[in-house]
This record gives sequence, structure tokens and C-alpha cells, in this order.
Amino acid sequence: MIGNRSKLLLVPFCALMVLVGCTNDPKTSEPLKPGDAYAGKKIYAHRCAPCHGETGKADTPIAKKLQVRDLSSPQWQQGATDEGIKKIVKEGKEKMPRFGRLKPQELEDIVAYVRSLGR
Repeated sequence: MIGNRSKLLLVPFCALMVLVGCTNDPKTSEPLKPGDAYAGKKIYAHRCAPCHGETGKADTPIAKKLQVRDLSSPQWQQGATDEGIKKIVKEGKEKMPRFGRLKPQELEDIVAYVRSLGR
């Protein structure tokens, strides 16, 4: 049986393990680095620019037809969370296809690049 003192030590330990698990790439167990906008730009150019445009302004013919969001707008940038962006990229939403095969670090990089579009 676990004593009261052991229980008190177990709670912070479990919390620490959850935090460590949330910041690691589950495939490599390595901590994720902050997003690299330069690396994210390469992925964005291939996966996102055909619809959202090179600058994220949704000014392509496809964007206009599908009514794609302007990723550079201050309103969108303020309303979107980094976790929300990663989820939409990974799982898709409405007309946007999912890109579920991206690695966790690639998602971080895409978020960094998308955030740079609003500056």
C-alpha cells in the first residue's frame, strides 16, 4: 500500500511525466524544438500555398472559389491558437484536407511559418 507521503510525491511526479510527454515527439522521444519558419515555409509551399496562396492571403483562384481563409489577417491570427492550427492541418476541417502524415516537428514548423504571415 502507498502511504500518504508517497501519494503526495506521486502527484507532482505524474504531472511532470504528463508535461514531458506533451513536449516530446512520440516517435523519437526527443523534445520538440520551437517551430522553424524557414522549414515550415517549404512544407507550406508544397501543401498549403496551392489554396491559401504564397502569402497566405487566399488570393488564388482556388482560394476564391472555395472561400479559403486569409491566414495573414490580424483577425484570423488573433483567433487561431497554435494547437488549433496543428489540429486543422493534421485532421482537416470542412473543405480543407487533412495532412495527418506530418511529423510533430513539421507541424511546429508550419505553425511558425503561418504565424510569420501575420507580421
